[in-house]
Parts: sequence; structure tokens; C-alpha cells
Amino acid sequence: MMTSFMPKKLLGAVAFCVALTLSPLDAAVRPPRLQYELMKLPNGLTIVLSPDHSTPIVHVEVWYHVGSKDEKVGRTGFAHLFEHMMFKGSRNVEPEEHASMLASIGGQTNAYTNDDATVFWQTVPSQYLPLVLWLEADRMATLRIDKATFENEREVVKEERRLRVDNQPFGRLSEILYDTFYTVSPYKHTTIGSMKSRRRLGRGRARLSQQFLRAAQRHDRNRRRLRHGASERDGDEIFRADPEIGSRHHA
Repeated sequence: MMTSFMPKKLLGAVAFCVALTLSPLDAAVRPPRLQYELMKLPNGLTIVLSPDHSTPIVHVEVWYHVGSKDEKVGRTGFAHLFEHMMFKGSRNVEPEEHASMLASIGGQTNAYTNDDATVFWQTVPSQYLPLVLWLEADRMATLRIDKATFENEREVVKEERRLRVDNQPFGRLSEILYDTFYTVSPYKHTTIGSMKSRRRLGRGRARLSQQFLRAAQRHDRNRRRLRHGASERDGDEIFRADPEIGSRHHA
């Protein structure tokens, strides 16, 4: 009895596997189309809004289209240093208060710099969207720069380079490759910049102010600020949350 039963059982299993193999594969389900609104304000600010009602949060990113590719030879690492300085206070916000205010309401924030852009992001409960927009606008317009803060952040970035590049096995490999592959390309140097550039930056208060002013003016001419976010709030609510955006949108 056992000898006649086993072949039938195996035959059924084989037939089942063949049927699965020949049946159409429906596992690859196409994701829903991403819904978004795109608009550009007269002041050059581009807004990308993607409503998402799955959770009561809002994610805001502010993109400055300025990165390490915009730096001059001998002044590398400036964009990354600017990223650090953007957390060091503005007219109405104390140093590090931007992050601490958002953390106190259960939010998160950080930033990063690459070859082409400097990006600041935050994720908060949706009712705090006006606070996020106000914080970003304040540091965009009235960033606080002083010598003591600059010197401190320059040392922080130098230590960051030591940790990620200089004290790592093969840490300088990407720098060597970029320097070999490119000749006059703005992508010839990496975002972190060189120690030599760090030491040359800001020798003397007057020179520091002039360097930052020239860099800010040059970057402001070149950059296209992009504010975009995913939110459970609709477009009209977003525009009401930011008076400037609302007036521009409904004009």
C-alpha cells in the first residue's frame, strides 16, 4: 500500500508546482501614481507638494541647489561648512534651537550636502507645519555668523574629516580617484573639502566676514531654492500655513 501511495502524492506535488510555474505572475503590482503639485513663486522659490493622508505628519525639505561643485579652487568644503552654520542661529532663533524646538514636539531634523545641493529636512506632526516654515524662513533670511561660532564649526568639520577620511583605511581613495578622473571639472574635489582649505578660511574677523559674504552672494545668484514636502494636509492648508506662499498662490 505504501509503495502505491507515495508516487501518487509526489505526482500531485509536481503537478501543483508546474501549475504555479505556468500561471501568470501577478506579484509585481504597479504602485499608485505619485500625486503632487508643482509651482514656482516670483521670488524664485519652487514648491513641490505631495499630499499623503496615511499618517498625521508632514515632511518638509528645503533644497539649495548649491554644493561642492560651486566652490572655488582652494576654497573647498565651503558648502558643507555652510550646512553646519545654518544650525547656529538666526535673528529670532538661538544656536541649536532649531533642532531642539522640533525635538520638543516629537519631530526630527537634519541636513546633508553633496556635489550639487545642500538639503535641510524635518518631519513633524502636521499641526506644526507653520513652525517649520517659519524656522526655515528665519534662517534663510537672517543667518547669524560670528567668528567664535565659525571657528568652532571649522574645528568640528576638521574632526569630521579626520574621522571619516584621514583615519580610515582607504579613506582618501575617492579623493584620489576624483582627482585622477577629472581635470577642470567642478566635481574634481569631494564635498568634505581639504584640511588645507580649512586652515586658510577665515584668518581674521574682517576676512571671515568678506569670505562668507562673497560666498553667500555668489551662491544666492546661482541657487534655486526648492521647498517640497509630503503631508497629510491638502494644498490649501499648506498655503494658509505660510502667508507668503498663500499670497503668491492665490494672487
